[in-house]
Amino acid sequence: YNGNKYRFSATTSYDFHQKFLSPVAYQLLWQPAPLASLSLGTTYDPHGTAGVERPGYSPLNIALATPIGADDYFQMQSNYDFKLHGLQNQSYFLTHTVNNCYQVRVAYRQALKEVDFSVNLLAFPNQAANFGINSNGPIIAQSFGQ
Repeated sequence: YNGNKYRFSATTSYDFHQKFLSPVAYQLLWQPAPLASLSLGTTYDPHGTAGVERPGYSPLNIALATPIGADDYFQMQSNYDFKLHGLQNQSYFLTHTVNNCYQVRVAYRQALKEVDFSVNLLAFPNQAANFGINSNGPIIAQSFGQ
């Protein structure tokens, strides 16, 4: 651990009666700047699931957040599957703040094949209008609420 720059953690538990080690969870968090971060996390299961999976690592969870301008912010979440050698379940979020008045957010969720748009009024933090585009139909307001 180095101030607020990086942090590594590993956790597990052991049952002395059944002599069973639970999966070991690992996480590395790196914050090169106050508003930017990269998180990598996975688990190692020394036993596997009975008859379903062998012992080994779960997919690597990746989360990235960074400003890309004075009024823009980018976030990405995904899993890297070691067996498939590629990213799975990707989600991307782009937020743009307009004149400190409202925020426009665009989200793409690969697993759902969905694009969401939302507009948040900063003067009324609990108010938002959300619209979604997916393969199920036309653009329809999903919510407007508190």
